[in-house]
Amino acid sequence: MGETFSGGCFCGAVRFEFSEIFDAGYCHCSICRRFSGAPFVLWVNAPGRS
Repeated sequence: MGETFSGGCFCGAVRFEFSEIFDAGYCHCSICRRFSGAPFVLWVNAPGRS
């Protein structure tokens, strides 16, 4: 069995878990930097529920 990842929004209203990743990356464009307040943003894509 693989590793399970979890996360959610800062206020805690949205939570999620996933164990399969099919794509990942990072972005450092001006929109992502402005939206996050960070020098870059990491992201992953996971399959939806069936």
